[in-house]
Amino acid sequence: MVMNWFTYILIGLSICHLSIANTETYTFHVPADLPNTSSSYEPSLLYIDLYDTTFKTLTTAVDPVGKNFIELVGLQKNENYMFKVCWTAIDPISVSSIYHFFIPHDTEFEGTFSNQTRTIVVIEADNYSYPELQQKVQMDFSLAIIKIGLPVDMYSIILYLACIMIIAAFIAKTVDPFAVFSEKNHLNALEHKKSD
Repeated sequence: MVMNWFTYILIGLSICHLSIANTETYTFHVPADLPNTSSSYEPSLLYIDLYDTTFKTLTTAVDPVGKNFIELVGLQKNENYMFKVCWTAIDPISVSSIYHFFIPHDTEFEGTFSNQTRTIVVIEADNYSYPELQQKVQMDFSLAIIKIGLPVDMYSIILYLACIMIIAAFIAKTVDPFAVFSEKNHLNALEHKKSD
């Protein structure tokens, strides 16, 4: 009985990745020679600020067609990052590509000008409906630093799953489900007591 439930749990966890639809990820490396940005710098574009943190999410409405730009602020030199884009299945759009580039200081970009070197992520989206269902689509943009080969936002999930598996293994080892739930075993135990 416990092994059947344990098998169902493992099968459920193994196919969970199928339900994570409408998510695109992009990993990139920040070079060691990238100039630092000032902590007082205020971006003119949509931005995610990672000063004093390792993970942050921005939720905003964006255009369902064309290029959307997100500026990344507070990046650490010589580190790897994961940029994630999530949206609901209600919105019939597809993210066709995600890429990043660096804008040198004192350079104009999309009508903005800065004396800081900027890091920009470009999200190209395509609409899969005609006419467009909405003028703007709600999207979540997450940025996380990668340590030990994993984004830091995954650590809590891995810890949670490890705790659940340890508890399930402990319960499976210590509790005999047949003895607990079977009246026949209970009656047999009573008969053995009477015969003694």
